[in-house]
Amino acid sequence: MTFVATGCVSANGAHYLNGESWEEDNSCISCTCENSVKHCTATACGRQCEAPVKIPGHCCPVCSEDEGK
Repeated sequence: MTFVATGCVSANGAHYLNGESWEEDNSCISCTCENSVKHCTATACGRQCEAPVKIPGHCCPVCSEDEGK
């Protein structure tokens, strides 16, 4: 009998079954395992500003409150 692995492996080495979804890179990337193939899409950060502030643990930067003053 031959064992055939099904599923996907995330960037940090976690194993997921077909049909499961997960997030990587502080929720900046959404992934799904389909037929043992990992499919990922990056989060589009919609708001643009002159002085974006990156908050640890969050994907998209936020605009500083002083902008435009």
